[in-house]
Amino acid sequence: MAEPGRLRKGVNTVVFMLVITFVFITVLTLINGLTVERVKRNQQLVMQRSVLYSGGLALPEGDIEIAALYEQSVREVLDDSGGLLYFEVRPPGQTAPSGFVVIRSDPGL
Repeated sequence: MAEPGRLRKGVNTVVFMLVITFVFITVLTLINGLTVERVKRNQQLVMQRSVLYSGGLALPEGDIEIAALYEQSVREVLDDSGGLLYFEVRPPGQTAPSGFVVIRSDPGL
């Protein structure tokens, strides 16, 4: 039969691990909740920057300027179900599109 002190020590170890796990999960969940909007905004900015670059437009320095140029120069073309088909890129001051950008992702190598 196991010694009473040894069993108590094992239980204390398990309780300690559960408390530490709970604390770290809580902290990580809070950090994730606080940064989810920033992550979405950064993902959108990366996509806008990529479309502008692929469309042959010169990229401005700041994030606000990139978003403004994107709004002014890019039109998202959707299919009947609302899914994105491609982007029409029009340089500022032009009425006809200068190019089209299609986003495609395939499995890697």
